[in-house]
Order: sequence, then structure tokens, then C-alpha cells
Amino acid sequence: MSEITLLSVLGKRPILLDGAMGTELHRLGLPARTPSCLWCLELPEQVLAVHRSYIAAGAEALVCNSFLAASGQLSTDISSSEIDQINTLAVSLARDAAGDRAWVIGDIAPPASPSDEIPDERIRAAVDEQGSALLDANVNAILLETFSSSKQMRLAIGVLKRLSDRPVFASYNFSRSSSGAFETLSGETVCDVIKTAMDAGADLVGENCGSKLSLDDHVELAEHIFKIAGAGRTIIRPGVDAGTQVLDFARAMQTLQNKGVGALGGCCGTTPSHIRKVGLKREWICE
Repeated sequence: MSEITLLSVLGKRPILLDGAMGTELHRLGLPARTPSCLWCLELPEQVLAVHRSYIAAGAEALVCNSFLAASGQLSTDISSSEIDQINTLAVSLARDAAGDRAWVIGDIAPPASPSDEIPDERIRAAVDEQGSALLDANVNAILLETFSSSKQMRLAIGVLKRLSDRPVFASYNFSRSSSGAFETLSGETVCDVIKTAMDAGADLVGENCGSKLSLDDHVELAEHIFKIAGAGRTIIRPGVDAGTQVLDFARAMQTLQNKGVGALGGCCGTTPSHIRKVGLKREWICE
């Protein structure tokens, strides 16, 4: 993988990402409401084990354990140098597992709740601090995930595009409104937020996790995004609940693969078993 740039593959064939990190670490004892990124410092061997399990399952790209590793997201007792250390370790652990078999993608959470009234410069500063740490640690791309505000997404993409020419993936969290339409937590439409991310320069656009969305909902939502961005420019990573069957997840991912999705994987609740089953259904996994 080190000899093949991620950009050269995007849009030519689907890329299989990994599944959830946080819920896998919860299975290993991470306390509820504890940011999973802290285990990069406290129990790095557990983080490494999860990454290795996804490589064994056939993942071509690992999302590093840096979600929420930013100023304002962690305890005020965490210093800037410790935040840099967490991000550097998150990339290093993923890189150790990936070797030359997979790309490594930095992970950035929304800088604030969409309802928070914070200055644009604070948003830019938070993304700049974390993005710089991830890029210095040599990620292949950066994923902005679980965003609900198109404004925050636009600002974040702008910062990352100024820092580097490496790919930026923009992923939103959607739910269904009372009318049945898909919208973000801030009430914005699929069309508005996806177009904003594209106009800002995102290399892939899409959705992850989802609030109370079924697999059928995720497929329907993906088709909406395909119409706006084109299937090859999308990233889709559904979350699942405990009752979702692995085979059902794989079938939904097969549907997206057949439509030409750019990158696909799993979010909260998905496991190496989910990713392995998707991999077994992809002929190009052995190319």
C-alpha cells in the first residue's frame, strides 16, 4: 500500500475500511463515556489489537483512534503536548498494524455541538492543532466524521486543505425527521450539507453511524448522496445495533459496492466479523 497513493485509487474501485474502534474497546473494558483515544496512552496494546483484527479481516484502510483527541474535547487536565502525543500514538499504532497492507486515516470529530455559539477562529484553531499533529505523524488522509453542521465542516475542510494536499473525507451523521426526510442534528438537508462539503474541497463525502437508522435507511440515504456527489466520491460507514446480523450488514454493503461506492466500512457496533464478511463478498480483495 505504501507504493500506491490513496488518491490514485479513489473513484476507480471501492476501498474497504475498518469497523468501529470505540465499541470494540468497550468490549475490552473501556469504561462508558470514556473517550477511546485515551487508551492510546493508557492501554495501547488493546488499541493495537483491535487494529490488527481489522487487518486480519481484510480492511484496506484503518481509521486511527484519534476521535475526540482535540482541545475542548478532552478533560481540561489534558495539556496540548499530551493531545499531540495522543494523536501521534494513534497514528503510530494504526501504522504498526497496517504495515504495507493498508492505508492509515486520521480521525477528527466535530469541534463543537452544532448548537454551540463559538467563534469561527476557535473551530479553525482546534482543527489546525489536531490536523497538524495527524499530518506530522504521516496519515494518508483525514476523516472528518459524525459532523452535523455544514458550517463546521466547511471551516474544517478549509483548514486541512491549507495544511496539506492529502485527501480529506467529509462524513455527516443523519437521522430521519418527523416527516421522514433525512437531516442532520442541526436540521440541514442531505443536499445542502453534501454540496457544502464538496464545494469546500472534500475528496469523498458521505455519512457514518446514523441516529436510529436501519441498514435499509443507510442504503436509501447513500443513494441520495450518490445522486448529489456521484457514487465514486462517497464514503459510507453505517453503525449497527446489537441485533443486526453480520450477513445483513454484508448484503447492504454489497448493494453499495455494486453501485460503485468510493469507500465503505462500519461505524459504531460493527466488528471485524462484519468487515470480514464484506471482504469475502468482494472479488477485488485478492487482486
